[in-house]
Amino acid sequence: MRHIHRTAAILILLLNTLALRAETIVVTSKLDRGPGTLWEAIDRANANGTADRDRIHFNLPGTTLADRTIILDKLELPALSSNIEIDGTTQPGTAFGISGAKVRLLKTSLVGAGFFHMLKVFRASDVAIYGLHMDFRIPETGAYCISLFDSENVTIGAPGKGNVLNAAGGGIGTDVVTPGNTAGIHIAYNIIGLEPDGTTLPDLGGGLPKMQLWSAADVEIDHNQINAEVIMQEFAVRVMKGNRVYNIHDNIWSGDAAATVARGKTRLFISCQAIPGVTETQILVLNNHFLSGYMELQCGYGEIKVQGNKVNTDITGTVYTADIFESAVTVWNTGGKTLIGGDLPAEKNYIAGGIHGVYVKDYHNATIKKNSIFCTSQRGIEALETVFMETFSGNTITGRSEPNALIEVYEADHCNPRSECTGKVLIGTTTANAAGQWSFTGALTPDVVVTGTNQQGATSMFTRAAYNIQQLEIIPSLCGAPGSITGVVVSGAVTMQWEDASGNVVGNTPDLLLAPPGTYYLYVSTSNDPHSDCAPQYLRIDIRNTKPNIIQTSVTTVNPCGSSGGSILNMIVTEGYQNTMQWLNERDEIVGTDLNLVNVPAGTYRLFVYSTPTCFAVSDPVVLADRPAPVINVSNMTVTPATCMNDNGTISNIQLSGTGTLAIRWLDANDNVIGNTEDLQNLAAGAYRLELDDQGACSAVISAPVVINSEGAITLDITQMKIQPAGCNSQPGSITGILANGASDYTWRNRAGTVVGNGADLAGVPAGEYMLTLGNSYNCSAQTVWITLPSMQASGWNVKGEIHLPICNESNGEVRITDISGAQVTDIRWTNAATNTTLGNGRTLANIGPGDYKLYLTDQDGCELEVYTASIPQRILPVLDGVPQITDETCGMANGSIIMPAVNGSGPFQVQWTDVSGALMGTEREVKSLKAGSYFVEAMDQYGCTVKSNACFVENVSALLEPPADQSITIGKGLPLRITVAVSYPAIYTLYADASGAFPLQQNITGVFVLPGLQQDASYYVTASADICKSPPAKVTVKAVDQITVGVPTAFTPNGDGMNDVFRPQYSMISSLESFSVYSRWGNEVFTTKTIGAGWNGRMNGTDLPAGSYFYIIRGKDVLGNPFQVQGSILLMR
Repeated sequence: MRHIHRTAAILILLLNTLALRAETIVVTSKLDRGPGTLWEAIDRANANGTADRDRIHFNLPGTTLADRTIILDKLELPALSSNIEIDGTTQPGTAFGISGAKVRLLKTSLVGAGFFHMLKVFRASDVAIYGLHMDFRIPETGAYCISLFDSENVTIGAPGKGNVLNAAGGGIGTDVVTPGNTAGIHIAYNIIGLEPDGTTLPDLGGGLPKMQLWSAADVEIDHNQINAEVIMQEFAVRVMKGNRVYNIHDNIWSGDAAATVARGKTRLFISCQAIPGVTETQILVLNNHFLSGYMELQCGYGEIKVQGNKVNTDITGTVYTADIFESAVTVWNTGGKTLIGGDLPAEKNYIAGGIHGVYVKDYHNATIKKNSIFCTSQRGIEALETVFMETFSGNTITGRSEPNALIEVYEADHCNPRSECTGKVLIGTTTANAAGQWSFTGALTPDVVVTGTNQQGATSMFTRAAYNIQQLEIIPSLCGAPGSITGVVVSGAVTMQWEDASGNVVGNTPDLLLAPPGTYYLYVSTSNDPHSDCAPQYLRIDIRNTKPNIIQTSVTTVNPCGSSGGSILNMIVTEGYQNTMQWLNERDEIVGTDLNLVNVPAGTYRLFVYSTPTCFAVSDPVVLADRPAPVINVSNMTVTPATCMNDNGTISNIQLSGTGTLAIRWLDANDNVIGNTEDLQNLAAGAYRLELDDQGACSAVISAPVVINSEGAITLDITQMKIQPAGCNSQPGSITGILANGASDYTWRNRAGTVVGNGADLAGVPAGEYMLTLGNSYNCSAQTVWITLPSMQASGWNVKGEIHLPICNESNGEVRITDISGAQVTDIRWTNAATNTTLGNGRTLANIGPGDYKLYLTDQDGCELEVYTASIPQRILPVLDGVPQITDETCGMANGSIIMPAVNGSGPFQVQWTDVSGALMGTEREVKSLKAGSYFVEAMDQYGCTVKSNACFVENVSALLEPPADQSITIGKGLPLRITVAVSYPAIYTLYADASGAFPLQQNITGVFVLPGLQQDASYYVTASADICKSPPAKVTVKAVDQITVGVPTAFTPNGDGMNDVFRPQYSMISSLESFSVYSRWGNEVFTTKTIGAGWNGRMNGTDLPAGSYFYIIRGKDVLGNPFQVQGSILLMR
């Protein structure tokens, strides 16, 4: 072996003392917290870091269950960090029951509602939990044994190291509090939902125990004994982006360890989000045994595979063990691929019990191949019905399906009389031709069923014979003539026949025609025996002998008044078929075709009811007698009109008659009652009707409208009235457009009563109030209200303008009118509001200073109006308040600055700094990066008024500069030395051989110095200078060391004698190991590590590798940070 330098060994030892080390922590106390407890062990393991694996073992004193029980108090145990293993099997003593658990964690109380996790893995990886009986005796949905949150690579149970997990919320849960993603979960060799004896159900307060894995992926569950509802559901808020594989295999569900006795009922539910284009999702359910339970698998665009399982059967797969009220296997997989069963015997599923054996819920392309399905309560396979049997002759059956479909023929099973036949034993297969026709010849049983799988992989339901009676029509025997049964639709039947009550075959087509009265039965079957076990329940139909029957015991009649109004009601018709009605009068005329006869005159009537033209019934005659009605005679009526719009019209001289006491009501046009006597007075113009009732059998009669006309009425219409106001210059006004109907006299008066006009229009009058009075020859009159004739006012205008303010109180302001809307403008006038002096006559008033300015407009009638005022304020000049704050330049670095004093005035202010030449230096209150010199600041307010400072002087002063950082450099002996220093400012760097600076060696502006190789340690000093300033020296300590070596043997002998059993390289002057990998002679990697000091024991995955030559590669970095690689061969000898 190559020599290892002593210096390197010492350095490695020093580095190792700085790293956190893994340890095995032993739990010695069953207390909740304190020294030697599980709480303390988890805390210590968490504190050790995650680079190496910490192991928690147990050595609790005593051997009883109580001695090995840790009762958890109010607080949860600390969450586990990465690379921790808890192993309860290390506890001395025997395991509990048939499990591998030797330590019990018990929780018997829970304060308040919420969650409690007996063990919690939080954002960690590479965690293992073995040999614990976790017993959570609280019936709360928030009770969990093991909870994982955003973690990966977690192992729960192993061969000989299984756990017992019982909790109402979940034996195992992932991300149950907040959405997260946990991946890489392996759950194996545990007992879940049963006591450690593997038989007794735990008392968890009712309900089925659960295992809830939310948004988890890369899950493997195998070799467990499970009596729980296992839910793996992915949520849209946290979709897994990695390996979405769910591998459930070799478990016993809802049964004892021997899979002979059903215990409880289990449910396996897996649902992952359907993501178009993502097809790497897999759900694999393989070689499980459900003694009482069911599975629901949902995964769009992925792969579902169900093979080698027994569901609700015994261990042989031939006897069903449980009836459940769900489908035994339910799948959703839109856009994906599903395979249930397969070509190999080991892939065959035995499925029994349940509503259906297999339910393809979304009717996707699910392939169901070579399974044994039996004893379902309804249908063996619930899928599309695409295959049908047509003939069954000897050992040959034929049928039709989709083109080129794979046909599977099964021995039929009819375990449940309520169900359809299912396929329990596969007889053989065949393939349909391109037209979908197929045939099969073989050793057939009396009853067979068939499935077909199309070229897209979709398997049909089992064949069946069925009938549909949605279009059923039964025509009875009418008056002894034969009846019929039609509309029955039969599908999938090889044989079909109608039988009468004596069992005689009377038909073999779906329609039964010319059938005499009696009871008939339809039988359909997929075999040659219409009464076989696979035939559905027969259809029973009765054909009765019948004719129409009329019952008149409840008939009521209404006698007519005059030519109509008579009715015959409440006739009852029974029996017959599709009866039609006809009412005939005494002249045999048809007067009605409904059961009730209405609105007919007096006469004699009979009802005819027909089922056929020759099968009918006739009622007894029904007689309707006529009734007299009251009479209103208006032949001598007198009507007088209403005048002058008064209520003075009359109606008189009407003669009334009837058979009883007369009741009179006069109605107006709105059906309001206005009188109860024969004559009416004081009527307004309008239409009136008289209603007369004689209290007899006939309804009241109503007269035609009697119209009262209006005469002499005068009406006024002022909607078209126009008023012309009196003008601004004494022009007269007018009132025109008033319309009067029925007037011949017009009189206009003013408020003084003076008549000022006698026509419909009033003109040439001054402003004031006027009234018009109207009259006619009927002495009718009307008048208006007082009408106001106003004086004309100046027109109204809407004026918009904009003001351009002068600069700092100068006379360079301007007012500009941008829009005038309203009446026509004949003159524009601007005035100074203070002096009333006219300043201009245009839309723009220019060259104005502070003050108020008014605008007057004149309309076409000469009326002037003030319409706009513009105000220009007087400005106050800004003032500098205080002195500037000056920071001098140091070391010529242009780092001087000045902060200007405060400014009083109308802000915001624009700031401008200049030097003596007028060059712009800045526009902020503080000007920076100044060199020595004189500077001025000028501030301008929002109105353009400015103030300027006196000169501000910046000096250049000296200061002690920040030195470069001290350094320690390690180099190999004899190698050139490179020193690199830097400071935050531009500088000149000087390298000295001594601290006093008496012996300068080099000087530059880069800070990089290169010196010849060294054979021993040395020290150097570096200063930085700028302008008139210089820094203190920085010390550079140089250590010269030997170079890296890696010691590697040529061979090793892993025979367990303690000598040369491990191939372990020895390193000198190495700082990190990137990889130490060993390869077989074919290039396959058999070992790799990144840990310094780790070695290879000649094994791979726990198996000894054969003797021979192997190749190694070692990569890393030395203490100088340089990468290195060593490679060669090693001989493994046995």
